[in-house]
Amino acid sequence: MLGIAWFRAWRELNWIGFAFTFGVLGMWVAQRYTPDQYSIAQG
Repeated sequence: MLGIAWFRAWRELNWIGFAFTFGVLGMWVAQRYTPDQYSIAQG
């Protein structure tokens, strides 16, 4: 996806990649994240 977006100016592809990234993050947070992991996530 990055290679295609680098050579072509496809706004839709960029938005799909952006939405997919936050979708994966949202699913992980909903299923696996617990408050005791907060300090680990903050580095």
